[in-house]
Amino acid sequence: MARRLTRHILPMPTRLIGRLLVIWIGCFSATAFAAPGRTSVVPSPRSTREVGLARIVSVVKDRVPDRELLEKAQAKLLSLSDRQVRIAAALAERIAEESHGAVAETAFLLLTVLIIFS
Repeated sequence: MARRLTRHILPMPTRLIGRLLVIWIGCFSATAFAAPGRTSVVPSPRSTREVGLARIVSVVKDRVPDRELLEKAQAKLLSLSDRQVRIAAALAERIAEESHGAVAETAFLLLTVLIIFS
């Protein structure tokens, strides 16, 4: 009698754990909690980098009148790491929001330092 009970005890927790795992993966995934129509697709790192570089270049074009200096800055931007591009893009966004305020001037100074010393 005792042998029959132990033979059934071991498979039961294994089956239970397996079923709970399947339910957990199926029901509690990130898409299950997303609101309908509000799911977001994470862009690839390359496209994020390109968007950031475009944002930086547009701000630098507005602020730098010298064409030769602008070309040097664009060449230097291509050598920035992904982390530096994200930082510079955030600064460029701040500059675009407040075109000539104190915050924008400070952000442009930081952007210039980042480009020069990279």
